Amino acid sequence: MQRRSLAVSTLFSASLVAACSDDVTHTSETLTEATTDATSSSGSESDTVIDEPGLTTSTGTLEPTTGEPTSSTTAEVTTTAVTTDETTESTTGTTGTTGPDPVTCVDEPSLCGSGTVCDPGSQTCVADCSQGDELCGPGTICTDGMCKPDCSDGEDSCGAGTVCGPDLVCVVDCRSNLLDVCAGQALCNRQTGVCEAVAAVDCAAVPGLCWEDQSCDASGYCRAGTLDLELAYDVQHYDLRLDLLTADQTFSGEVAILLAATVDGTSEVVLDVGAETIVNGTPYLPYEVEAVLDAQDQPLQFEQDSGGALTVQLAAPLAQDETAVVKVRYAGPFNPVTDDNDALYYTGIMQRAGKNGDLYVQTFGWPVYARNWLPSHDHPRDTATFSVDVGIDNGYVVLANGAPVRSGMVDGLQRSAFVLQQPVPTNVMQVIASEFEVVRLGVVKGVPIDAALHAAEVPLAVELLGATVGALTFFDQLMFDYPFSRYAMVSVPSAFGGMEHASIISLADTLMVAGSANARRVAIHELTHHWAGDSAHLGEWQAFWLNESLAEFLTLEALRVLGGQAAYNDYLNTLRTKLFAAPNSYSDDSLHFQVPQDFPGQVTSASFYAPYNKGALVWHMVRQKIGTTKMWQFLADFFLAHRFAPYDTDAALAALNASAGVDFTQFFAEWVHQRGWPRLKTTWNYDAVAQQVQVTVQQVQSPSFGVYTLDGALDLDYVFDDGLANTPPCNVSVAFTGGATEVDAAVSCATAPTGFTISSLPNLLVELAP
Repeated sequence: MQRRSLAVSTLFSASLVAACSDDVTHTSETLTEATTDATSSSGSESDTVIDEPGLTTSTGTLEPTTGEPTSSTTAEVTTTAVTTDETTESTTGTTGTTGPDPVTCVDEPSLCGSGTVCDPGSQTCVADCSQGDELCGPGTICTDGMCKPDCSDGEDSCGAGTVCGPDLVCVVDCRSNLLDVCAGQALCNRQTGVCEAVAAVDCAAVPGLCWEDQSCDASGYCRAGTLDLELAYDVQHYDLRLDLLTADQTFSGEVAILLAATVDGTSEVVLDVGAETIVNGTPYLPYEVEAVLDAQDQPLQFEQDSGGALTVQLAAPLAQDETAVVKVRYAGPFNPVTDDNDALYYTGIMQRAGKNGDLYVQTFGWPVYARNWLPSHDHPRDTATFSVDVGIDNGYVVLANGAPVRSGMVDGLQRSAFVLQQPVPTNVMQVIASEFEVVRLGVVKGVPIDAALHAAEVPLAVELLGATVGALTFFDQLMFDYPFSRYAMVSVPSAFGGMEHASIISLADTLMVAGSANARRVAIHELTHHWAGDSAHLGEWQAFWLNESLAEFLTLEALRVLGGQAAYNDYLNTLRTKLFAAPNSYSDDSLHFQVPQDFPGQVTSASFYAPYNKGALVWHMVRQKIGTTKMWQFLADFFLAHRFAPYDTDAALAALNASAGVDFTQFFAEWVHQRGWPRLKTTWNYDAVAQQVQVTVQQVQSPSFGVYTLDGALDLDYVFDDGLANTPPCNVSVAFTGGATEVDAAVSCATAPTGFTISSLPNLLVELAP
């Protein structure tokens, strides 16, 4: 998540930005592509790999010792229409755009006359083989009126990029493009590579719904392989049917919640629902719960209180690990708050206008407001998979987490269904609708990277958001492959710069202006959250600092790889400057916040703001102490160990100690658990007789901030200079250890200095007092 708007110098090298064309072909109905080369011309995956001590990237080889690219190549861009049943390949060549696509039989099936059918692959009419088996030659079989390779003898009958489908004919392997091959009307089974229709969320009928270690519950929903016993109960899946009626500004929904008991005898569960507040002097409840039912649609006893609790009596007590389905039917008005300074303005289900007056229907749930649109167990530790079927009355394009699997008109509403197979916190679930145009920016290892924008923003898509293709490739190598089915960036009206809604992040539309380095940076920052926050996630709110500090540090790393060390240094300095300019916002609490509060920012501002600036600088100092190679190893180990699992501060410390081979306990005690940062006052004088500079350095920060150790890689390296070109400077290092708050040092110097600098200062979170 991002809430700040910080000025940053140009972040990306010309090889990643200047080569990108602003003339992107697009329509609101047909996805188009502006592909940055993440694959070779044959469509194979890039051979870019981590190979210490350097990382090969599209901008060259990054050396951990220097961070500078050692060579440079040009990233080519091509814009092509995406078909629904062929693997999208990037091609090497000059930048360009396509003209309007000709009308084909895919668009107009009536173009095919009697005795012919439309082949979606070639988009031409071919003879209908169902008219006679003799039309198909050896090794082929007639399916859907077309001759297709027969794989009844085994998978080996199918060529590269294809798999044996359910009709024993070879079909395109949907893992080559997790969205386009299934054309938004089915789900790609990642085990088989075959598209599976999803008429309803039922894993017995659609095996591909269950992902990795998930199993198919008797309810038809997928459940996790392990139970989180730290929770009062563990939600496994939310299956939502939601109707959005813009004509009268109301909504209605039914969510089926699969939950598992964490203790024997669980007979009651308390769900989070929207609490009653006062808006313009009138009581406002986000929605009324109309009924609560079990899996067989039998009514359950419930009570909804004004404080936001929905207490449900289960049909029968559950033993530990036993599951039950609770269905909640509810309805309410769109959020009526009109004051955009109100904390509840961007919460629940709302219709808001963007910067150009474009209207959006959207949800927002951070930090604890998912309950305002989704009855749920609204705590970041309780992650669950999510499916949603949205109906809307005004023709808006609907987007939600995960892969689109079904769409069409039903009872006068345009319905769109989505499935998110990966378990995520409720506050990163999202539904949004507007007059979007979707622009394809690239495909990395089968994952499409899209931008959902309004017409005026489309020409900016590649310039502002295209670098996410290279960033995703880098993060895949640094940690583990991006686990979700897409990465879409949606321009929205928002109080935040961005929000890490899983697989479909939000970017404030105010960032979408030509030349906006902030838009590029925030798009990458929200991408990093798919490792730090959406996959690995908070075990407790006090670990919020890990989400944002690691996301910001990973953003810095991406800037370094994509734009060189100067881009990294520029943004690091921006973070430091922002911190020192508003100390009260960043120093009233520690990173691992100490002041009791239900969520970050509720009581202290630093609990929310400090992780971005102070947190990123702290990780930079860790890197200074252990080096880039061990830092990358820590990041890889930590995120892999907590892949779709909760983490906390103690877990981060243990992982860092293990990866670095250094004990950071004291470092965390000072930099993570103390408020503020060190402020240093330096006094010095020159003894002309002894030809010596004598220096005294004091830590003068507030006593409530504690004392900081500054030694080794965090030494203060003073450089005294007389300003003359023909005399060398006089250098002395000052270290604070053992709780010292004042240190004296001396250095021989042949001539009287006129002043000093601290050469190590750019790598330290240290403020100089006057």
